[in-house]
Amino acid sequence: MKRLLSFGRCCARVALLSVVAFGGAALAQSPTWPYAIASGSQRLALMALLRDQPAGADAVTAGLIAAQGFAPDAGADLSWSVVPGVAWEDNLNGGIPAQSLRLYGLNFVIDEASRAKSGLTPTLSMGISARKTLAPGAVVQVYALASGAYSLDHHLGKADIVMGACSGHSLEADWFMDICLRQTRRLRDLGNTTERLYSVGFEKLLALGNSLHSVTIRPQIEEVDRRARPMIGMDWVGIYPDLGILSLSVLGGPAPAGYGGVTGFASIGIKRDLLGAVTGVSLSAETAAGQSYLGLAREDETYTLRLSRQMGQWGDAQVGYRKRLSSIPGFEDTAFLLGFDFKGWDG
Repeated sequence: MKRLLSFGRCCARVALLSVVAFGGAALAQSPTWPYAIASGSQRLALMALLRDQPAGADAVTAGLIAAQGFAPDAGADLSWSVVPGVAWEDNLNGGIPAQSLRLYGLNFVIDEASRAKSGLTPTLSMGISARKTLAPGAVVQVYALASGAYSLDHHLGKADIVMGACSGHSLEADWFMDICLRQTRRLRDLGNTTERLYSVGFEKLLALGNSLHSVTIRPQIEEVDRRARPMIGMDWVGIYPDLGILSLSVLGGPAPAGYGGVTGFASIGIKRDLLGAVTGVSLSAETAAGQSYLGLAREDETYTLRLSRQMGQWGDAQVGYRKRLSSIPGFEDTAFLLGFDFKGWDG
């Protein structure tokens, strides 16, 4: 109720947002808000709800207004989630996915302990976040995430621990800036790594006809075990009421020194309601470099096709296929992807 009351006090700010972003307050012929909410973007969801004004959505709209910092007296917000699942892990231990490597015409046999271990594993993800409005249109959020998987067949586990903070700022009615830092600790049987990411994202929201769009440019610095390199990414999300959610992401940067990392990435995807459930398809291509073996540089190309679908109230299922090509024979492989995330709990 407090957030609903705050809605009235910040309506002038929100009115500016809707007028500038949409060129007026005319309602869309077809509603965009269901797909906007399904996209996972709070800003697109708020944009769609303000334009479509669906009945019974006042509480959701007020909550999104508070989340974007347009309700300064909303107070701090704490949220958490626990999500169990099951997945096929093709490299639990961070090993080499080959029995041998061929270098300079010679075969080098990989010992059993250093080979990649795969199998069907139960998974668990837990997260907690806190958000606080600093000023009108300015929000800071801190979060911590932990995810893990364990194979009963191999008696091996893996875990990722993520901590981060972001500050979001409304620059103008349809422009936003996000300043973020994130640290990830990856724990594997054959070695652990610490990754840090520092990014500044500039996002623009716009409406074209009956569709809504988000375009983000994100320069960033990636640091792996204290070795850093610059990168830049771009993301586009389009909400089409009769088509669904379209997305495009690209990322590029120089080859890292002394460790394997992505040098180029591109992904396209579509998600829409199909036979009563939200279903998505995505296709991605990735290049990686940075590692070398006996002075021979390794360069990989990876192509991935994924299909996801909501399974009623149970959760989300994912299947896919991945093919990797490598400049070093032995690192080439194919894999079928399989996973299921149960609905879990949140608060």
